[in-house]
Amino acid sequence: MADMEHDGAATASHDATRFQGKDVIDKSYRKASKLDATQFSTDFCPYEVGIVDVVAQALLPKWPGDFQGIRAQLYKLNVYQAPSGLFKPHVDTPRSDLQFGSLVVCLPCEHQGGQLVVRHQGLCITFDWAGPAKDIQWAAFYSDCEHEVLEFTSGHRITLTYNLYVRCGLGELTGHTNAMDVQQLPLYQQVKAALEDPSFFPEDSGGIMDRYCSHAYAHANNVMPKTLPAILKGGDMVAFEVFRFLGIAPRVRPVLDLDEDTRDWLGHL
Repeated sequence: MADMEHDGAATASHDATRFQGKDVIDKSYRKASKLDATQFSTDFCPYEVGIVDVVAQALLPKWPGDFQGIRAQLYKLNVYQAPSGLFKPHVDTPRSDLQFGSLVVCLPCEHQGGQLVVRHQGLCITFDWAGPAKDIQWAAFYSDCEHEVLEFTSGHRITLTYNLYVRCGLGELTGHTNAMDVQQLPLYQQVKAALEDPSFFPEDSGGIMDRYCSHAYAHANNVMPKTLPAILKGGDMVAFEVFRFLGIAPRVRPVLDLDEDTRDWLGHL
């Protein structure tokens, strides 16, 4: 990235904020500028250069089920400029249950100072990217790690931050995919019509909708229940997605016993 492009990024960025229920600009806490991912474009790809593969092997947590890897989502661009650009010690707030860490990529920018310090359970690692601007450098760490950026003494630095998520693979997509057009499913029209029918539920009292799963799922250990509803399949997945789309807030619960009529009915499915 040429110096002119560096200067352009510094000019276009705006003061970074910290979150306290709302965005707050506090330069005693953070002296940096930023651009959200929607405000810039870059041809740098952490997948192509192998960073994501290394992060997956080193940091991917032991997740219940059969998750397939990680997804690195570009979050923001930060510009730190001397003198005094800094970011005081803090712990990031995960943006979903599947986020487990962050990846910070330092683009080639000549600067001094600005070390990234990461701490966790008494351990401390310092990433010093100062000096001549030759190579891309990076660091990845878990969301519960405290980290800070020390003051810059000269130059400026541009970093790209990616949120790291556990990636759902084949068989783990229920409740985590936007690719399914729920409104095109036949069950959607049936459930929607039932909910709009005043006689479906007693007036002003609501009710509970139950659907027995068509498939069996292991639930008698400490691991498998955590993969539900992600591993629902077939008609069970369709029903869950339809209920969720219609705002019914579905839950999966084990059935310990069935009456004889229900058992006979399930036997014919």
